[in-house]
Amino acid sequence: MEDRRTKSDFFHHLGIATPNKTDLLASVNARRAVLKLDPVADLAPENALKVGINPDAEHEASQPFSKLGAKNDLASFLKRLAVSQEITITGAKSDAVAALAQLTDDPALLRGIKQRALVERGLELVEGDACPLCDGPWEMALLATHLQEKIAKADAASTALKQLALAIDPLAAHLRAMALDAGKVAEWCEKASPPIDATSLRSHAKALDGDRDTLDKVVRDPAAIAHALQALGRLGASPAVELLQPADRLAAYIETLSDPSKEQEAKEFLIVAQEKYDQCRGTQQTLNIAAQQAETASAVFSHYGTVSTAMLEGIYDKVQKDFTEYYSFINRDDEANFEGKLSASFGKLAFDVDFYGRGRFPPGAYHSEGHQDGMGLCLYLALVKHTLGDGFTLAVLDDVLMSVDAGHRREVCALLKQKFPNTQFVLTTHDGVWLKFMQSEKLVQSTLTFGGWTVDSGPQVWNEGHVWTQIQKHLANDNVFLAAGTLRRFIWSSPRRSLRIICALASNIMETDNTTWAISGPGC
Repeated sequence: MEDRRTKSDFFHHLGIATPNKTDLLASVNARRAVLKLDPVADLAPENALKVGINPDAEHEASQPFSKLGAKNDLASFLKRLAVSQEITITGAKSDAVAALAQLTDDPALLRGIKQRALVERGLELVEGDACPLCDGPWEMALLATHLQEKIAKADAASTALKQLALAIDPLAAHLRAMALDAGKVAEWCEKASPPIDATSLRSHAKALDGDRDTLDKVVRDPAAIAHALQALGRLGASPAVELLQPADRLAAYIETLSDPSKEQEAKEFLIVAQEKYDQCRGTQQTLNIAAQQAETASAVFSHYGTVSTAMLEGIYDKVQKDFTEYYSFINRDDEANFEGKLSASFGKLAFDVDFYGRGRFPPGAYHSEGHQDGMGLCLYLALVKHTLGDGFTLAVLDDVLMSVDAGHRREVCALLKQKFPNTQFVLTTHDGVWLKFMQSEKLVQSTLTFGGWTVDSGPQVWNEGHVWTQIQKHLANDNVFLAAGTLRRFIWSSPRRSLRIICALASNIMETDNTTWAISGPGC
């Protein structure tokens, strides 16, 4: 847009409506002829337009106030105000208002605009019999048809959005040009002697820039519709008196200045023309650089996407292979042919698993809670193995198999021993049965029981001294129920400990009655 603006400014200065090289050179050489300077055949060489003008004359032309420059900029500003009432602008304004009204009158249409990109992306990602967004089970053909229907409904929304963009583009360009022209007139007012108050012009230019930003935004964000309608309402309104006052005062000031000679006018024209042409070349160069950078960025982005996707897919393949191996191991009784699949999805990593050869689905679709717990552990082990490799030497697992049945718990013990012989596992559990499985399968060499914890001192390790203190405290409060429960949990936490306590209790009882006890076993 800046490139288009500088070119328009340059052509306007030369008085060319339809720019072409022949007319541009003719306008320049007409002024050079007044100065008896050789004509130029090309605009490209450095300073070609003003070549031959001595530096003193150039300095004179660059004085703070130029009657010719101020007169031209003021005329351009007033013409721009008049253009706001012309059919080109009023027609585009009517089209924009109609497009916005269509969106506000039809909430479904507006919703379709917001959803279209998401639905199109979801259609690209349909793989397997599941929705790529919610992972809910779907037949792929039905899902594709459903998404296609939503896209078809959004076509009307897309058409409305394109019509809005077409209507907004000339309006935004017009507002930008108006703001720039108002700024130029304000600068001339401030250069006058004495300076003319141009506060209203500065405020007007700022308001125009704000309205342009709003119109640019509404094409991308329909939430700005209300503000865009307000901006369109202001566009084309009759200029306020306070806006025209500084322009009128500037026009009166210009008339008090003496007219420059034809030679002076020609010199100033060529010097200003050179400045504006240099601005055109600068913005064109910036545009070219931006285009090259965009092309490079696009290539880098594409290459990055290709490489990162290949690397991620390699990671997914390795992790899903280990995950499948581990889960098949602990469920080899009925899912020896199990297969898990990790794949990139829209904004996430899709995770689908086989269900007895009937297709791959999200874990929550058909597998039980116990199977999902097993999958979670296997996926964790596969991910950590890939991440740490031989550095996977310590793991803390906190009650990870609460819903897994007894048979599969034994297989988990075998998995940890066979597949991770060099990893030390610290396992916590509230489940005494799971503890006994770990002990009987020789997964753990030692156990430690916590009898409670506090924020200040942390966990309290349960030993016989602690537990008897707690039991005595409960009995002292005549709370036999809590005392019995504490003893029961303590005995249950260790078979060897329970035998020692039973032996102690038996000895105490044998001293007080005639009951005969036969106790055998380790620890007595």
